[in-house]
Amino acid sequence: MPGLSVQEIRGLHKDLAKAMADDAPKDIQALLSRLKEGVKPTEDLIRTTKIGQIVGKLRASPHAEIATKAKSLVQGWKAVIDKERASKGGSGGAGGGSSTAASSSNGGSKAGSVATTPKAGAAASSTPVGQSPSGSASPATPASGSATTTAASASSASKQATPAASAPPPASAPPDFTLLGEKTRNACLKLIFDALKLADVSPPIPESTIFAISLDIESSVFDKHCSGEVGGGVNQEYRNKMRSLSLNLKDKNNPSFRRRVVKGEIEGGKLVELTPAQMASEERLAENEALQQQNMLVAQSAAEQTAETDAFQCGRCKQRKCRYYQKQTRSADEPMTTFVTCTNCNNRWKFC
Repeated sequence: MPGLSVQEIRGLHKDLAKAMADDAPKDIQALLSRLKEGVKPTEDLIRTTKIGQIVGKLRASPHAEIATKAKSLVQGWKAVIDKERASKGGSGGAGGGSSTAASSSNGGSKAGSVATTPKAGAAASSTPVGQSPSGSASPATPASGSATTTAASASSASKQATPAASAPPPASAPPDFTLLGEKTRNACLKLIFDALKLADVSPPIPESTIFAISLDIESSVFDKHCSGEVGGGVNQEYRNKMRSLSLNLKDKNNPSFRRRVVKGEIEGGKLVELTPAQMASEERLAENEALQQQNMLVAQSAAEQTAETDAFQCGRCKQRKCRYYQKQTRSADEPMTTFVTCTNCNNRWKFC
């Protein structure tokens, strides 16, 4: 059967996280079975979807069946990926092995030609090399010297034929900002990547990891706002959200937010739900709260000042517990208007 796509695996990732949060063992087992049947593991696929991380957490599950399935799944994926790495890095080793085999074969034929002489043949059949028939040490014969030289040359040829074993690992490929197949999405992916690269983290995070995080964020935003779009296009909500995320992640006054995203403390699915106020730095939150308190004080001071009195009687409940204030509502030579509110029944009236 064909393997699951990246989007399908991301969907299973979210379903698995929800099932873990809800502590639903049956759902977890069903999702693990689907992953086992549908995932054709490659190193890029596992790294991009982060499916290995969440399945790895289930190895410590208190449910024995879930822990066993998770261990088996992770071990199977690891074996396939290790085999993939070995096949990519083993082409040079294979050539070295054939060269080594050829050198050894040449050396063996030379030694064989030397051993065809009667004296060498007799020595080889009756005594070890370097010993006389009586057991005492004897000087090396030309045949033994030739064999030693041939073996040394074969060993040297074997070392020279396998340079890949000591060569440094190749550098990782640069991020591909065209893989999404849509101009706007690719541009937004690069915006997020450039913003996350500004994170000051020790030890530094590899570009491949930052690219995977950026891809996860972009995919989460696209799934939330554009899942119903015809033809897989983007809409204005997607553009606004990506612009907001980019500006907040690049904000030089908010390095802690950028650092938390790069370290994986805030995943793409959670990041999509955050409002601009929730993404603000602690300093900005404190400033906003202080400004809100100041606005409340200003609003309260602008309200009409009232006083309590028993000088007025409510026409509805006949009580004399009232609040009142006065205001100039007509021309300056006219008396002020008195506004009265009954504190018992909330009846209101005015008079001049």
